[in-house]
Amino acid sequence: MILMHGIRQGNGAGPAIWAVVSTPLLNISQEHGYGVQFAMPISGITMQFSGFAFVDDTDLVQMAHKSQPSSKVCIALQATVDLWDSSLAATSGAIVPEKTFWYLVDFHWTGGF
Repeated sequence: MILMHGIRQGNGAGPAIWAVVSTPLLNISQEHGYGVQFAMPISGITMQFSGFAFVDDTDLVQMAHKSQPSSKVCIALQATVDLWDSSLAATSGAIVPEKTFWYLVDFHWTGGF
């Protein structure tokens, strides 16, 4: 007999359950200093977040600080993923390597419009 774990594909409660599981994990990532931080141009209010999650999908984000090389972003992103993986394991979850990938966006301002 095969025992199924988790809430299984198609369960209507999936989004709500994943919100309950992923929100503390994203908060842990943010508390460790991972993620991105933006200052709003008009109000000056700072907004910080570490990722997005819906149902069983999660996007973690990491941004370099001013004048840091992109290699620092890669190191911080790996640390973020390691933290996410260990935090997820505490909930009996796991990252699926076949569904895991990353992108590096390295923008350089050249002036003008």
